[in-house]
Amino acid sequence: MNSFFTKLLAFFLCTSFQAIAQDNTLIKNDFRLSTGYENFRILDLNASPLLYSSNNLLVGLDFERNKKRYLWSLNGELSVGNSQSKKHGVRTAVFPDKPNLYGEADTTEYELNPFLSFVRFTFNFSALKQIGHSGFFVGGKIGNHFNFSGLGADSWFFNQLSLQAAVRYQKEIGINSKISAELSTSAFSYLLRQPYTLDPSLPDIGYFKAYLQTGSFFASPNDFQHFNFNLSYQYSLKNSKNKIGLQYQFMWMNHSFLENRNLSAYSNSLSLTYTL
Repeated sequence: MNSFFTKLLAFFLCTSFQAIAQDNTLIKNDFRLSTGYENFRILDLNASPLLYSSNNLLVGLDFERNKKRYLWSLNGELSVGNSQSKKHGVRTAVFPDKPNLYGEADTTEYELNPFLSFVRFTFNFSALKQIGHSGFFVGGKIGNHFNFSGLGADSWFFNQLSLQAAVRYQKEIGINSKISAELSTSAFSYLLRQPYTLDPSLPDIGYFKAYLQTGSFFASPNDFQHFNFNLSYQYSLKNSKNKIGLQYQFMWMNHSFLENRNLSAYSNSLSLTYTL
């Protein structure tokens, strides 16, 4: 089974990136803007036993170049919002101050996970090749996914740099409409995860160095699984080259490298798109 998966993955990646050196005939360039809503859920047992949910504003920018049977694209997304535990919601931490000369002490309160407590940034480059004259494309992606959030009173982050296999199907519907669906999965990834195993406040070591030493991993599909699904619809405006559309995205990932400290996350988003 592992041998079959390896051969299939190698076919996807080799086919896609060989296309870069072929066919320089430019057919079409598309710039697409998108904005919408995303719900992102995190369960990181290395940081907290609680499930956290984020309700975010999502914005994206895409560039796609179509050269005959080849597709190249650059994609960037930014998601910002709030992160709250599903069990407790918004909470306030109360800390007593030191007593004064009369034995009286005030308290200091601060809100856990305020309104802006989640940031996600994703960047991808993909190369796809059409299979025959069908609507199917196969290829690969190189992408980086950065997540920063508040889990309880602590800052939490996770970064993923990965090589992915991808398959896309797209079809024209009538004269003015087009639908497309794309599925991608990680092959090999370099992960940077919140370790909580060193004290970054020590004078001879800093946060970044500590996290690289104890929280970075090279991961195969046995240790880390990451799937993305994208479904989009576009409608061409009359007397214009521009298009409007809808886009739905689903993401699921799981990191099981650390025993009893799994990291799992998934997200759903819906966006309006405008293609120039």
